[in-house]
Amino acid sequence: MRLNVDFSALETVASKFQSRRTFQLNLDNQPPLERIDIDLVKGIEIQLEDLDSEDGLLSYKGRHVILYIRDHGGKLDEAILDPTRGKRFHVADCETLESMRTQGRFERYVVTQSTSGDFEISGRSYATGRTTTGVARLKVCKNCLAKLNFNSYLLASRTEKSGKWLSFSLLEFFETYSTRFRQLPRGLASSEEASTYSKDWQETSRRLREASNYRCEDCQIVLREHMDLLHVHHVNGVKNDDRPPNLSVLCKDCHRKQPLHGHIFVSRREMGIISRLRAAQGIQPRTWDEAIRMADLAVRPTLELARHQRWDVPEFALNIPGRRGGSFHVEAAWARSKRAIVSVEGAEVPAEWRADTAGALLSELGASL
Repeated sequence: MRLNVDFSALETVASKFQSRRTFQLNLDNQPPLERIDIDLVKGIEIQLEDLDSEDGLLSYKGRHVILYIRDHGGKLDEAILDPTRGKRFHVADCETLESMRTQGRFERYVVTQSTSGDFEISGRSYATGRTTTGVARLKVCKNCLAKLNFNSYLLASRTEKSGKWLSFSLLEFFETYSTRFRQLPRGLASSEEASTYSKDWQETSRRLREASNYRCEDCQIVLREHMDLLHVHHVNGVKNDDRPPNLSVLCKDCHRKQPLHGHIFVSRREMGIISRLRAAQGIQPRTWDEAIRMADLAVRPTLELARHQRWDVPEFALNIPGRRGGSFHVEAAWARSKRAIVSVEGAEVPAEWRADTAGALLSELGASL
């Protein structure tokens, strides 16, 4: 059923107030709120068999989640005072979870979508001798970082790995894999507070995009028909500093990859539009540095291993012949070796091609390190 609603009256009223925000109803990015979305903020106890894996990432009833063990036994106080001594939380279907399944371990597993880094745990307090609860900033599982090659973890030295583990950010994790999530956790959004912008920012932004001929200054994509994917970036991160040297026109993908970018989340649909338009406009990487820079953040860890193993520079968003006629869209491809990265498992590519998801190819490449 298609719903047509006229918001012109509301827009007329809103136009009388000074604000950079425009009214829009975005059903694609904000599915209807369900009870499970509310419960996942606090956490839901599950059994391991209730957990699903989607290309290496953890999911529960269609939502991508974080998994942790609530019961810390007699180490409750230690975990609260020193998170490195607490039980690890998981962001991937790593070998630790596989070992738990094999051993049939029964624990109070909890899935959550909270990005605060604070986990409610339980156990026996050493100070009081009583069973109680507390909040700890648990640390991520190192096997999860290896599973995903998150932040180039597999290619790092021992000292560098320790630093990456200690500095792991859940917000950065969700940002990296936003194109893989069918639904981002509630509370995550790419909109910034209006009060941080100058009052005439909307007009300044429109004028600069028009002057650039709607072209991204970084990757050079033209987004005339997709203005919502073309941003104006404040280089120094100060959003009310509108001096010309501090402003640059960037597509949404290039914008999120900038320092001080303010956590911009790109959906699978948005990344698909950008990738296809780049390919249609002849924008392809010529070097590995360009390929890593242009790649979807969720695909970067796989490409880093391919580069490490001296694969050719890939092409993005190619259409290759389908097994049953027509053509098939792939995220990245190596035409000479007939290898491709696809977004879903079981893609019907021609027999001479081998297609894997980014996670499957990462596991293959990682096993040979």
